[in-house]
Amino acid sequence: MKRILALHGHAQSSSVIKKKLTAITRELEDEIEFVYIDAPHYVLPVDPPNISGLGWTSEPDTFELDASCAIRAWWLDLYGMTDSHSAIESLHYMRRILEEQGPFDGIIGFSQGATLAALLTGYLEYSNINPKFACIDHPPFSLGIFISGYIAQSPATPLPKIMRTPSLHIIGVNDVVVLPQHSKDLSRRFSQPRVEIHEGGHWIPRKPSWRRFFINYLTAWVQDVVGPSRSDTSSPTAQHYRTESEDLDDEELGDDSEGFQKLDYLF
Repeated sequence: MKRILALHGHAQSSSVIKKKLTAITRELEDEIEFVYIDAPHYVLPVDPPNISGLGWTSEPDTFELDASCAIRAWWLDLYGMTDSHSAIESLHYMRRILEEQGPFDGIIGFSQGATLAALLTGYLEYSNINPKFACIDHPPFSLGIFISGYIAQSPATPLPKIMRTPSLHIIGVNDVVVLPQHSKDLSRRFSQPRVEIHEGGHWIPRKPSWRRFFINYLTAWVQDVVGPSRSDTSSPTAQHYRTESEDLDDEELGDDSEGFQKLDYLF
């Protein structure tokens, strides 16, 4: 059985991305195990004045948060500065996950989680690019799926200029949180990317044509025949009504929740 690591977006949790992927994962439960990971930093609903304006903490008990329902982030800086400290902590954390809970065959991430997924993909291919991943005991992924991803803008998290891991990039043409161009920039860091565009915004597309596309694509991957331009894994846009707007419900709000609209792309 294949194993895929799943990383949620900013101000979300593992339970959120698990719910959003349920329609796909239940069709593949005999072939793929999805492992959902919570980010190590807790996002505070109101920033206490004694933490210098930072909206994250690794100590939820200090503020009496319920860890089971707390929202989390891989990194966050409210004032647009490079948040290297929390990003480095998250990379340390994910190295432990990879070595202690792995190996994983693939990775999927949404928004900030997709950005971290790209970093992990690159560091498993080129462990020397980041000293924190030197001599890591984990093979490179055989697939990366990046939904509304972008390139992290931090010297502490360099991304390789080109990666060989087969990749699928899902981009919302009406995404105003992570602009489509930024997601396309990420796709260009891969040697053979497959890019699919949906008509919606900053969310994981879940209409029937998209669910079937994900299932077919991942089934092909399990059978070791997945590729960036396989003709028998047809594009979901071929069946998608291009004049139809996505219906936004409570499950779709995700990263672009009030108060965090501009933060997800900054880091």
